[in-house]
This record gives sequence, structure tokens and C-alpha cells, in this order.
Amino acid sequence: MIKMNSKIKKLHEILKSLPSFAIAFSGGVDSSFLAAVSRAVCTNQVIALTADSRFQSASDLKYARKTAEKIDIRHYVVPVDVMSSPDIISNSKEKCYFCKKKLFGVLKQRASALGFSVLVHGVNMDDLNDYRPGLKAAEEMQIFSPLVEARLSKEDIRRESKKMRLETWNLPSQSCLATRIPRGEPITLETLARVEACEAYLLVLGFNGIRVRCHGNMARIECSSQMISRIAESDIRQKIIPFFKRQGFIFIALDLGGYVSGNMNKE
Repeated sequence: MIKMNSKIKKLHEILKSLPSFAIAFSGGVDSSFLAAVSRAVCTNQVIALTADSRFQSASDLKYARKTAEKIDIRHYVVPVDVMSSPDIISNSKEKCYFCKKKLFGVLKQRASALGFSVLVHGVNMDDLNDYRPGLKAAEEMQIFSPLVEARLSKEDIRRESKKMRLETWNLPSQSCLATRIPRGEPITLETLARVEACEAYLLVLGFNGIRVRCHGNMARIECSSQMISRIAESDIRQKIIPFFKRQGFIFIALDLGGYVSGNMNKE
């Protein structure tokens, strides 16, 4: 078992050994931790690049900008047109592979134009245990994974982020809006907009880390087990139901199994 301080020491050594590099930066727990450590270890030899696509919510993009500013890292938002790719919007089992190929390709081009030859991302050891075709794309495109090389788990990263007083240390897991749509059902701008609007409304009501899964005209709400009883209360339902119906949903369901990361991968 590798001790925590040994892992962090290893991460510092890895980052220092790299030439100037760019980080694929979502503003989530992992990429924010990687950016903060890189900024401390590598000073001005690192930048952050955030892909701005229709799969990313406006609130997530805003948070990424805010987090990059607090970390004090040079930050660029790079537009990526994911909706123009039939391989992506067909929403097959390999959608994430094609999507990551697209995203990393655009980010690498931007990094190169800015004078950075290496692109890294914040995948951690726990990510290797889930079905993630995007990791195959990253490997093929030679996107480096410093956190994996240092054997850091999600728990490790949250613990160290808290020590560093990063606001992201307890941030709920992020995922793109396309993960709310069942495999095989084509991804449309209309569906993405419906899901984003409903999740944004739930956030306004005080519910963070929630997923609204779209099954045709039914919305299935996934939340932590601690939130289920509160969402089911009459006053909250009376707010949620009319709003969701205005977005085009006829049926609104609350998943009693709660939120599970990668839930749609099971279908």
C-alpha cells in the first residue's frame, strides 16, 4: 500500500518532469486538484483548457471559469461542436469514445497553437473501474494521466483538496448532459435543453448533485438517498411538477434507488 505522502511526492515528480503542458480542465474535483498542484509545482509552465460544447451546462462552464480564476491559472475556453458528429449524437455504446476523440483533438490543436505540446487530464484510479470508452480515446491520442501515474484515488484527491482548501474538495461528481439520455436514443438540442433547464431549477431549489434522466416524455430524478424524502414532500413536488411539465415532460418520477454514478451504463 502506497502511503499518501509518497503519492503526492510522486505526483510532484511527474509534473516537474513534464515539459510545459495544458490541462483538460472541467472545473471538477480531479481537474481542479491537478490544476492547483500543477500551478504550485510548475508555476507558469501550465495552462487550463475547458471544452465548451452543448453537452456542458452553462452552470458548469461558469463554475470552471470561477475555479480557474481562484487557482490563478491561465485559462482558455475552447468551443467544440459535438453536435456535428453523427457518431456522437447517435448515442451508441461508443459515444464517449467518439466524443473524447473530438474534444481532445480540438484541445490539442488549441494547446499546440499556444505553444504547449503536452495535454494532460484528471482521470484517477477509480475511473479505471467503470466502463469509460473515453479512456481508450485518451490513450490513443496520448493524453497523459498524472493522477493515475501517481496512483491517486478519488478519496485521495478529495482529502488532499481539502488540505489545500480547494472549494472543489466535496463537489459532487460531474458528467456531461448527454449522459442523461439512454443509449441508442439520438441526442438532440431540445432534449439537452430540457434536461439542463430541469437540473438548473432543482439547483435553485437547493438540490445539488442531482441527475434528471430523460426517457422520452418521462423525467427520472436521481438524487442522494438523503434528499429523496425532501423532494417527495408536497411543497417541493408542487414546484417541480409544473416546471418539468413546461419543459415538455408528461411523467415525473423519483428514482428510489438514488443517484449512482454511471447508472446509464447499466442499460
